Amino acid sequence: MENMGFDKNNQMTDEQEVERAQAAVRMELEKRRLLGQPIAYFDFQRNKIICEYPDGRIEEVDKASEVLAHG
Repeated sequence: MENMGFDKNNQMTDEQEVERAQAAVRMELEKRRLLGQPIAYFDFQRNKIICEYPDGRIEEVDKASEVLAHG
């Protein structure tokens, strides 16, 4: 049976966990782009939540609940 990248104790290394988490985020962002859904992220320089729409429009959002309402 294949060990799927786990060590002898059936655990992933920290690097493997980070790689899988990053891949999951990339796949979710790509899915949202394909479905024409907005993508929300936190802009640390402006200290604001930003919602970016497929048409290129960008909006600042005051609350996380507003992001959910948008998309």
